Amino acid sequence: MKQFHLPFGLVLLMFALLSDFTQAANEAEIKQIRQWYNQIQGDASLKKTIIKTGEDEEPHGVTLTRYENASGELKKLHISSGGDHGGEDVTYYYQDGSLFFVYSAYQSWRFTQGTNANGQTATIDSSGQSRYYFAGGKCIKALGKNVQTKDADKLAALLKKAENEPIAHHDTAPLYLKKSKMLAQVKNREGLEKFLSLRD
Repeated sequence: MKQFHLPFGLVLLMFALLSDFTQAANEAEIKQIRQWYNQIQGDASLKKTIIKTGEDEEPHGVTLTRYENASGELKKLHISSGGDHGGEDVTYYYQDGSLFFVYSAYQSWRFTQGTNANGQTATIDSSGQSRYYFAGGKCIKALGKNVQTKDADKLAALLKKAENEPIAHHDTAPLYLKKSKMLAQVKNREGLEKFLSLRD
């Protein structure tokens, strides 16, 4: 049987057109995601429900805040956790029951060799942010930035100056997607404690 082969130039043209189409589709989806995000952030009428583990004075507690509209539709979840060496805040955004955006921010510190200007044991402070854009249950874009310094007072300014860069999301994005579905079901402290026992 005679085999049919497309000319190499035509194959390249087809890939280029497909790439352009995909990029245009992603840009339209990201524009829609930003509109939904701004609507949720600007909606002061959302009902807020706070769920906590531990006591207020404990440094290792976790707080989950649910935001729902008047019809009970979940629009946003914010989960905050902390420990002796830092903490993380993650916010999940939903439209029609589906995750469309995740914003994560963390800060941590660790001891390092030597001493600082005050003669105390030196530390390295780290801070970072990541943003994940979802459409159709898949991550279509992921951006992040991370900074480190031995001067904690400079950390916020360094992070503000740092540029967002594309990050690999083949491992982290599905994890956030999974957590978003689990957290959406959490309605009370018992549910939050169950999530924390299963999340890893």
